[in-house]
Amino acid sequence: MFTVAQFYHQNGEWSEPEIWTRVHPPLETAIGSREIHERYAGKHNDTRFREHFHPSGPKLEDGLAFTKGYIEACCDPLAETIDPGIRDRIGGHIHAAAVTPSGFQWLIEPKPEGTA
Repeated sequence: MFTVAQFYHQNGEWSEPEIWTRVHPPLETAIGSREIHERYAGKHNDTRFREHFHPSGPKLEDGLAFTKGYIEACCDPLAETIDPGIRDRIGGHIHAAAVTPSGFQWLIEPKPEGTA
């Protein structure tokens, strides 16, 4: 079982997070632009986002690389031509954490407030 928390902003304002739990996780989960995800994951003839692709796998590092690559694909200037406005909804400094039975651990730490 795993839990997904989606944080997003709209018009420069943070929205309330959406949180849900799934009993049987898929091998890969991407929340964002479906059009870019299909291209990113090789499910579309358009292969321009493949440079960002990292295969998902059973290790935490695999999932992190897959997710980070997908976010980078959504932030690519080319993404705007496929899904207009996507770069207004996703991007900035990527930070990631793991929450496991042994606790919380930053995998990519957030930048301190006020730093670029």
